[in-house]
Amino acid sequence: MIPPQVGGTFALLLHELATNATKYGALSVPAGRVSISWWQEPGAVHFDWTEIGGPAVTPPARRGFGSRLLASAFPEDQAAVTIDYRADGVRCRISLIVPPEMVAGHAPAHPPPSPAEA
Repeated sequence: MIPPQVGGTFALLLHELATNATKYGALSVPAGRVSISWWQEPGAVHFDWTEIGGPAVTPPARRGFGSRLLASAFPEDQAAVTIDYRADGVRCRISLIVPPEMVAGHAPAHPPPSPAEA
């Protein structure tokens, strides 16, 4: 489960990665692919984006919108983003902090009040 306070930002980052892959990266050529994987561990959900078979990658000469967005998308206590501009393809890991009350099988002692009760 992705914490709701980071869901919109997470979606925006995925859109930015897909846009860049389509314009400049692996999805800009017929043989290119993107591998997506994710896993959960206590307190975190990790998401890996790996581009394969695209044009050779060089780190950007300047920080554009996408680079700035990836670097500063989340507060430090909510997530961490790392991006690696490897020659064989861009790799990005997004690690989202998951509060204990959101971990499967762990429910708060008292559910929060509904908006009508608050």
